[in-house]
Amino acid sequence: MTDDIEFRIVLPDWLGGRLLARAFVLPMLRRTFRYRHAQLTADMCTLRRCALLQPRGSAATAAAAAAAAAAAAAADQAPCVAVTGATGLVGRSVTALLRTAGYDVIRIARGRGGHGSASSAGAQQQQQQQQQQQPPTLFKATAWWDVEAGADPAANGLGAVSGCAAVVHLAGEPIVSFPVRWTAAKKARILASRADGTARLVAALQGLAEPPPVLVSASGVGAYGASRNHRRRAAAGVAPPPRPRPAATEEEPVPPPGASDFLCDVCRSWEAAALAYSDGGDRRVACMRIGVVLASDGGALQAMLPAFRLGLGGPLGDGRQLMPWVGVDDVAGAVLHAIVSADVRGAVNVVAPGGAASNAAFTAALAAVLWRPALLRVPALALRALLGEMGELTLLSSIDAEPAKLLRTGYAFRHDDLEACLRHVLGA
Repeated sequence: MTDDIEFRIVLPDWLGGRLLARAFVLPMLRRTFRYRHAQLTADMCTLRRCALLQPRGSAATAAAAAAAAAAAAAADQAPCVAVTGATGLVGRSVTALLRTAGYDVIRIARGRGGHGSASSAGAQQQQQQQQQQQPPTLFKATAWWDVEAGADPAANGLGAVSGCAAVVHLAGEPIVSFPVRWTAAKKARILASRADGTARLVAALQGLAEPPPVLVSASGVGAYGASRNHRRRAAAGVAPPPRPRPAATEEEPVPPPGASDFLCDVCRSWEAAALAYSDGGDRRVACMRIGVVLASDGGALQAMLPAFRLGLGGPLGDGRQLMPWVGVDDVAGAVLHAIVSADVRGAVNVVAPGGAASNAAFTAALAAVLWRPALLRVPALALRALLGEMGELTLLSSIDAEPAKLLRTGYAFRHDDLEACLRHVLGA
């Protein structure tokens, strides 16, 4: 691929126009096209691998998916994938990759015939802003899902999803709400939007004339519990383990109810609601346990950037807590891999291979990419005092996980080096 661009600096040369172009405009364009070419190359590699995966497996779900694709081809239409949360951070990347792969995307949005659901005014305003950021031709259609209408497709608005090749479920109340603590109401919304919302979606999909053969549902590495790799504080009266625990794989059982923390309980209920769609194995369900997603336009990294760019960044607490990170492009690639590979089912760790990075290592890598110092350590006591349970579970907890199932089923990660991933997503 070759890109040609012409531009003109209106400032005359004698006022420094040519110098301005060389110092600022050309480097910016080079970074833009370097990112564009790397992204397109990686997309093509991902699609080539996914095409090789499609014939695998002889399960009923693979046959159903092939039948859906064949029916779409016979009707001279691209196969469809329905996506909830399509305008969110991960949803935007998933939608773009699906479109590149030749799928039509149906956006599932909560509402009644195009009208907003009974969510808060702030949430509706955020959704409208996200919708305005999307090109008008990005989605084939929008299915307005009436959550309260039950399983009748004529009433709940999901009739257009019938016959789709897969459903990708990414919607949920935002977990992080800096700088506001979790309240009881916020925690109830987090749990209900995932457990109850997923259960309602599963019931609605099961009521369709042709339920999609594959459901790919988001989850989180919080399913393993925030204290899995945590070095216990001396004040707790518990001695630290003699050696670090190995990274969690999908075969490791999640802690039982009440034995861990809030986010662990949320993930457990979330996955249980999604797995109910499998209907004894006739349909395939993949629960994507996603780590800390790195993207420049949202998530944890975007929240960190202002302080780091001012040279005010630094480790959180002692910096030893482990962060299982993953690039947003690999999240989208893993979702596509889960759709086309019949071997991917159940829990799936979506984290970069090679083990999690410590918070101190992540801080050093981000500072190196931005060419800024990162010496201002934030005391753990201050984070706990300011953010309470949310700060403890999202900033100071330590979890290490390994993407064993993705690697075993042939997924090749785009980014397995933290600094290289940060350079790519930030265009550095």
